[in-house]
Formats: sequence, structure tokens, C-alpha cells
Amino acid sequence: MPAVDVEGGGAHAAERVAELEVEEPAEAGKPSGDSEEDEEKEEDEYPVLPYEEFPVHLLPIAAREFVEAGAEAHGVSPGFFGPPLLALVAGVIGASRSVLLKSGYTEPSIIWTCTIARSGAGKSPAASEVMKLVRPIVSEFRMQFLSAKEAYEDELREWRKLPKREAGPEPEPPAERRLRISDSTFEALGGILERNQRGLLLAADELAAWLDFDRYSSGKKIGAARWLPLWAGAEVDLDRRTDRT
Repeated sequence: MPAVDVEGGGAHAAERVAELEVEEPAEAGKPSGDSEEDEEKEEDEYPVLPYEEFPVHLLPIAAREFVEAGAEAHGVSPGFFGPPLLALVAGVIGASRSVLLKSGYTEPSIIWTCTIARSGAGKSPAASEVMKLVRPIVSEFRMQFLSAKEAYEDELREWRKLPKREAGPEPEPPAERRLRISDSTFEALGGILERNQRGLLLAADELAAWLDFDRYSSGKKIGAARWLPLWAGAEVDLDRRTDRT
């Protein structure tokens, strides 16, 4: 389930840093924190890589034109359009296709992306434009469901008129196909995936909110561990599902 983050908290973080008091120098003979040697070692282990612009030229023509036109229209970097578009395409493909890298080793169509930039930089408008591309599919799924629901209700009314001996099994209600979700408990997500085994597109409006995996777990710190297998499309057994969606 690809993920797209379109809101950040950079401005709030900057304000918080500005409020911090400057720490007093350490007394003579006492350590004042990490030594220069430790800092240099940390820089070697976690180097800050220079920013590289999103490689628009590697996209297919239609995708490249969409990204370039969107970036120009919104006055933002192509990186605001490219990664969300890749996640969206992967979500639409879902489990219908996978890549055979070598004998016995396949990779699913799953791409996780997030857009990181300061508040007001234009992340939300760009991601919103990308998400508009799936509206026709979502609308089609909705129309199919409403039609199937109407047929089900007609069948159910006729079934209820029949004598019990002749009625047979009660008609099953239709399941609505889903393509996109924005927020869900892990248990409810299991129910949605059962009815949409091709997969889902997770489009979170704010990365920090989605990363709060335990917000519905009554204090239990298990959310991240339960979501981790989905990163690579692994199977997950849900034995504690209580939500019905």
C-alpha cells in the first residue's frame, strides 16, 4: 500500500527550537557533550547527501508530461509530483502484477513515498492534483456498488416473501470495491483488504498522524510492528479483528 505524505511540521519545529534556552557552557574539566572526534565519526556514518532533483526524464512520456506540467503550473519542484505519482500507479496496479527479478524472487507493486518540505511550500496542492487521477476509477467502483446494492435489496425483498422451506440461503450483500484509504485501524484494514485483495492506495494527508500507529490501541505499543510486514506486501494474520467495515 503505497503512502503519500502531503503535510509537514517544519515551521512548528523551527518555532520550538527558537524557544529553547541556550545551554550554559560546561565547567572546566567537565565534558560538554560529544567530542569533535565523535561528531566526525557520526558524520561519516550518516553523511548528509546533496539534494538531487527528481529524474523526470526516466518517466514514460505521459507521466513525464503530467509531472512537468503540474510542477510548472504550481511553481514547485517536479519532486512534489513525481513520487506521489509513482505511489499512485503502484497502488492502482496492486497485486495484479509483480516483478520477477530472478527465479523464485519477485517484488510486488508497492512504493512508499513522502514529500518533505516546509509548511506552505505547496505539498498539499500538488498531491491533490495527483490524487485526482484516480477519481474516475473510484467513481466507477461506487456506481458498480450502488447498482449491485439495489439488485441485492430487490432480491432480499423477494427472498423474504418466500416460505422458509422454499427460501434457501439468504442473499449475500455486495462488497464495495475500494481503491484508496486515508486512515484506518489495523484491524479494520484487514477487513477492507479481505474484500479488496488487489490492494489499496494509502494516501495520508499528514505523515506524523499516520506514523502514530498506536492512536487507536488503548496504550499498547504494537502498531509499528504490525504495520511493518505490509511494507513489503507480506501476509498478515489478523486474529483480533473487532471492527467491521
